[in-house]
Amino acid sequence: MSATQIIPKDQIAFVDVWPGRGKAWEADIRQLWDTHREAREIGSVDKRIDSAVMILVAAGRVVGLSTAYARQVGLLNHNWLYEFRIFIAPHARQPGLDAKLIQESVSILEQSAQTDPHKPIGVLAQLQNEKLMQSPSATPILRLAPFYLIGYTSKGYPIRVLYFDGASI
Repeated sequence: MSATQIIPKDQIAFVDVWPGRGKAWEADIRQLWDTHREAREIGSVDKRIDSAVMILVAAGRVVGLSTAYARQVGLLNHNWLYEFRIFIAPHARQPGLDAKLIQESVSILEQSAQTDPHKPIGVLAQLQNEKLMQSPSATPILRLAPFYLIGYTSKGYPIRVLYFDGASI
């Protein structure tokens, strides 16, 4: 499949690889990272393989993924949250695909938090998507996964948080 050909939505499978089952897809995830500079900008491929939550697969190849790891956040009363990122290859991007990946991944993480020894209370995300970065500061970026602005990184990227149902801050 060429890099310019858009993959139809019905040909993209969502595969749950949390926790720790991303290793089975290591070669494909490395290929995704090696092929796309934007992926390398969001962090080490080894860290992404180890923290994969869900992968997007088309024609037997990984075309996107979400990742998360538990992190204690001092500015949020030292609570634990899952630091969350996603990447979708440009040829696989289409309206609603990122929202579905986020929604499915958050659901997996919320279930996992119930047995996680750190007891994460939500998901923390740094946005580098130009469209989502323009969302007004007080409004959630996605209706089904309401991430709210809590600040900015040193590079000016918005940091947003989504709290799980029943979270106590």
